[in-house]
Amino acid sequence: MFRRIGVLIFAAAMLWPGGKMGLAAEIEHRFGTAILSVVVPDEQIAVAADSKAIGITAAGEQKILSECKVRRIGENVFFSATGLWSSQNSSLTTIIGGSFQEARKAREAILLIEKRVQSYLAQALANVRARSPESFRKWFDYLRRSSIILFGLQNGSLFLYTSEFALTDGPERIHVEVTRYECPGSSCPSGHTTLAFYGHTKGLDEYFRKRRGSEIDMAWIRNAMEWAIRAEPQFVGPPVDILRINKTGARWVQAKAECR
Repeated sequence: MFRRIGVLIFAAAMLWPGGKMGLAAEIEHRFGTAILSVVVPDEQIAVAADSKAIGITAAGEQKILSECKVRRIGENVFFSATGLWSSQNSSLTTIIGGSFQEARKAREAILLIEKRVQSYLAQALANVRARSPESFRKWFDYLRRSSIILFGLQNGSLFLYTSEFALTDGPERIHVEVTRYECPGSSCPSGHTTLAFYGHTKGLDEYFRKRRGSEIDMAWIRNAMEWAIRAEPQFVGPPVDILRINKTGARWVQAKAECR
């Protein structure tokens, strides 16, 4: 959900799975998390992500993973996501990274990414439903909404595209509808800071209501992510990675060593 606030800067985004190779063979699908994004048009973007991911094995067992959820896919270009990050046959990392390398321009890449992710989600969830109906019924409510955030700096301009995927369990196939928000664009009018939350947002929503009207600085971002962790520790967990991008490039404010 996007909110326009007449304040400062910051986009905090979400989790992303890399996956430990020792677990890769046994994990059937991965999902999780919460994202917070703030955009100040023509000034800066900041993105914050937790580290907790949930992996489900073919036997339906739950594995707790630690992941890098903000991923670099080009010079000053990054992505993050919520929902079904990976399955046995593919992953959002592969799809998004490959699509960007093919298109090179962010505006063209997001169109390609949406088409491929729409197909990936429908097929991946259909496969889970066929192989493990019980696991599908248990986890589908957490997987029915996915978001991809593609953001960065290209040709001297800051951008952030958010694509939201809404999944419906139909009798014959999984239906996937896509809604896009663009910054710059009508989602992020000039002169207004735009704040958005994705994934498991209970704690972020609570913190926003409590601190609405206060300056959104790095302390605000860190505190909001801490509230997200405390509110839903079964899905959101530390440490938090934060990336900031302005017209001079990208800089990690804080991050796990393996994610930089």
